[in-house]
Amino acid sequence: MKDQIKKDSDETKKPLIGIQGSVMAFADPWHGELLSHTYKRTGEGQMFPVQDGAPGSRAFIDMIKAAGADFYVHHPVPEESEESKFVRSIKKENIGFILGNEVGTINTVWREGTNRYDISTAAVAEAEESAKFMGLIYDETEHNQLHPDIYFPDNPGKPRYQWTDPAGKTLDEIETHIIEAVRELQRHYGTEVDLFSEHVFPVMYHIFANGGMNLCPKILKEEFQSLQLSTALGASVQFKRKLGICVDLWGPDVGPWFTRLWGFPGHSPQEFEQALRLSYYYSPEFLFVENIDPLVRYIEGRFQSTEFGEVFERFTKEFAPSHPLPYSYSQAVGETVLIRSDDSLIAESGSFFGLGPFGSQQLRGNYKMNSVFDAFNLVSRGQLPDSGLTFFLPEYTFPKGLFPATPESIAELPRVHGERPGRGDGEKACSWQYIHKLWHPLHNVLVCDHHAGFKDVRDAKLILLAGSRMTDECLKAVIQRTSEGALCISVPWLLPESHRSTRKIGRGHLLVTENLADAGIADAADHLLGNPEVWSQRFGNYELHITNPEKDEVSLEFEVIKR
Repeated sequence: MKDQIKKDSDETKKPLIGIQGSVMAFADPWHGELLSHTYKRTGEGQMFPVQDGAPGSRAFIDMIKAAGADFYVHHPVPEESEESKFVRSIKKENIGFILGNEVGTINTVWREGTNRYDISTAAVAEAEESAKFMGLIYDETEHNQLHPDIYFPDNPGKPRYQWTDPAGKTLDEIETHIIEAVRELQRHYGTEVDLFSEHVFPVMYHIFANGGMNLCPKILKEEFQSLQLSTALGASVQFKRKLGICVDLWGPDVGPWFTRLWGFPGHSPQEFEQALRLSYYYSPEFLFVENIDPLVRYIEGRFQSTEFGEVFERFTKEFAPSHPLPYSYSQAVGETVLIRSDDSLIAESGSFFGLGPFGSQQLRGNYKMNSVFDAFNLVSRGQLPDSGLTFFLPEYTFPKGLFPATPESIAELPRVHGERPGRGDGEKACSWQYIHKLWHPLHNVLVCDHHAGFKDVRDAKLILLAGSRMTDECLKAVIQRTSEGALCISVPWLLPESHRSTRKIGRGHLLVTENLADAGIADAADHLLGNPEVWSQRFGNYELHITNPEKDEVSLEFEVIKR
């Protein structure tokens, strides 16, 4: 495998690498029976029995350090005394730590008027006393805005939303309310506390960043990696926020590997290794693995690495130390800038359960909002679907769905060697044609929202405008950059009346179309869409090239080139 860096700079960067805690492998080392048997630890909607026993906190932390992790992500029991107990314990260890809100949220211990749990201010104040405290992470927070009843299916028609109830509000008003809610939360904790929004869907990054949150996209799981990363990266640069990456081992596939639960891990060891390297090369502040369960077994009082754990240790101890990076995510440059209003739709059908923008029961998606899907399809040369932004689309199947979590199936777990071909639910059987892939190349793409300014488009050679809304400031910046030589492709409704026809503007061109999926549009942009065999991202004077020479859409090769 080729992993090359060509550089002439002595300044290098290495992202911090972390691990998120157990959700079924071990009884929690800090909360014990309370978290392992009283509170649910996953969003799967049920309790899962502890599989491997109850290691102590010292043994647990020693194991994480021995694996080469720099920090630990912990989602505590949503009780102030338990949170503080964990903080006091972890502060004694020489390891970074992040506090998460997932357990509180999925167990519906919610802040009044929301479906969001907030870590107690007392625990956060104690955590701030440690230089190793890295901040708070809000688990799949956009998911909980879009799908307010996801953890409370028996709610009798009175949804509570993560950030704002969209009822009676316009899209602009919803966005404004979410931004202010995030700012209020930041004031609640204090400006010195870093807040991270963790996303399973590639929407709402810019809205949270506008409010002051830092960003943490998930990759693997059910994501298109390039779409997630270009969107989160664009938001972090546009609003000058920090960027973390969550390498999420939950996913759609099952296969002949170590298995804690059908679909967990939902990716092969090879795909996991490639995803770790991909995350690393985007040079975030940090990256971490969700969760630790596939990495180790706790057998006869000691931890033993699985094949996934061996991948992780090779990454932390061999790959990362030998691949210092000469750039940071904050230096990302968009030669193709996709500007779209973030209307939060994840598919042409809207969101889950037939809900509309931002989880609205009244607002519905339309062809203007759906133009975003065509824009992503265009810049990816057809690699990304034109009907949505995730794998939750009719054209994809989820093999893990053939193995429902029943008392009988759970009793078989964990499986040391994973599942074998031919088994499934009823007469169905998996053929092990894995659904999830890593390879969906883009060419130096950054995604901005309709509040972008000239600094966000000044390096753009190609600008695309999509979505339902636009601001005067953004249009002014786009027209200026177009006049300097860029090609701007736009749907007409985002432009002023005076610019709703194709024309030359200064040294550049404005191409106006009702349909971004038109073959003629792709032809006009072809010379700016890059080599279809290379996924590239520019960072300052360096360019990351990712290729897939084996054509399996999983095996990646990386090269960093000085421009």
